[in-house]
Amino acid sequence: MSLARWMQLARAFGGYLFAGVAGLIAAWAVREHIQQRTLELEAQGRVPMVSRVVAAADLPAGASLSVGQLAVRDVPAAWAPSDSVPPDALEQVDGGMLVLPLKAGEPVLRHQVRLQAPPEPVARQLGAGRRALSLPLSEIRDLPQPVRPDDRIDLYVSFSHGGRQLTMPLLQAGKVLAVDAGTDGAPPSITLEASVSDAMKVVAARQDGVLTAMLRPVQDSGGMEQGRAQDLPGMLGLRQPAPARSREIRIIYGDRLEGASVSLPAGADVPGEAP
Repeated sequence: MSLARWMQLARAFGGYLFAGVAGLIAAWAVREHIQQRTLELEAQGRVPMVSRVVAAADLPAGASLSVGQLAVRDVPAAWAPSDSVPPDALEQVDGGMLVLPLKAGEPVLRHQVRLQAPPEPVARQLGAGRRALSLPLSEIRDLPQPVRPDDRIDLYVSFSHGGRQLTMPLLQAGKVLAVDAGTDGAPPSITLEASVSDAMKVVAARQDGVLTAMLRPVQDSGGMEQGRAQDLPGMLGLRQPAPARSREIRIIYGDRLEGASVSLPAGADVPGEAP
């Protein structure tokens, strides 16, 4: 093959090679441009997010906020209100009362929550000579529900004595100081205000009696006679049966006279005795 032919083939191959390399470079440049543009668009569409406390469900006005009613959601930083609550400041609204209703997912705002003052210690609510007495709700039969602080209740005890089933008042118009729903495994309980003597009666009645509570109006100061125990017939006005009486009956033997004491029903006639 002549040199001219070789030169012609080399020029043709070089042209193809140059075109191929140029095409690869152009494709790479286009790919880089598209990728760079994609990253720029993603950066423009990326919105900074912040975590905020929101309502986990629809909450009405007046609801008491607790952890179970709240959730944490990410919201755009530009849209987060200035008085919204971050998760690390949850204690600022926990236990507060909601002033305005909230829809599920709406952020909780500080100005929408009214913080409630901590409850006054029970000891400060007691007057001179008064005591606070806590009872498990499981020990009180027929306790009206719901019972709230400042309600008044009467407390009665039913027990067996001398073969009779008796009921007597223990506490009249006892003021409810607190009602504990029971947490961390502790049973629900109620705390009542009572005098020292009434508190001692309740403590003794818990040992061997059944407690029953009745709710009464706050303005009602009347009640049963203190310390008076009654059974069901007495409460219903039924006549109590008279106890059997002991009478002496003389027995005459052939050679001696002896006396024996026997119990006879009330109203029974003794033989040989004038009615």
